[in-house]
Amino acid sequence: MGTPRLPSRPLPRRLVTACLLAAWAGLLAAGFGVLSAHAGTPGAVGRPQDGDSPAGAAVLPGPSAAPGDLVVVLALHPRCPCTRSSLLAARRTVETARRAGVGVSLRVLARRPAGGGDWEGRGPDILADLPTEIAVIDDPGGAIASRLGALTSGHVCAFEATDDGVRPIYHGGVTPGRGHEPAAGHCPPLLEVLLDPPAEVRRTPVFGCPLTRVERGDD
Repeated sequence: MGTPRLPSRPLPRRLVTACLLAAWAGLLAAGFGVLSAHAGTPGAVGRPQDGDSPAGAAVLPGPSAAPGDLVVVLALHPRCPCTRSSLLAARRTVETARRAGVGVSLRVLARRPAGGGDWEGRGPDILADLPTEIAVIDDPGGAIASRLGALTSGHVCAFEATDDGVRPIYHGGVTPGRGHEPAAGHCPPLLEVLLDPPAEVRRTPVFGCPLTRVERGDD
């Protein structure tokens, strides 16, 4: 005769529940870690090209600008999920600088397909309700942004009008991470530059999607 088999006993329900909860918590922690790493990974930053911009008069301070006047140029991709937070952060920063007495304007470069088309069907058109003092400039294929060295959606370039022309004062991002806005009470680097323009260009990381990525229906 063989050894008699003992009847199997099911695991206590509490133990099963505890194991499931532990596994679920581990998955959540792993997913949160991946999202946090992605949110904190900066995008590419290019080098500004010398020479006249293809839309210099529209992007840079014009001949009528007084010395000390500032222009903030924000490059956006219509499909980047961070576009809303980048635009909101830029608007709040510029408005805060204005309340402090700074003469500054905001201009938005809206990347559009090089072959034509618009933002329709590419997510909510958050540019439609912007106040008239914010200039929205079409940028087919991201050509203007590329000349400014902007390769990532959410990239900001700031310029100051001088007696001799225009000089860059800021080259970087406007949010602390992908889809994140600056915390209340925090003075972002862009605001520091607008309030007290530095002698050298201030450079910071940019968080967003590539302006030049190829997607279905876009190029």
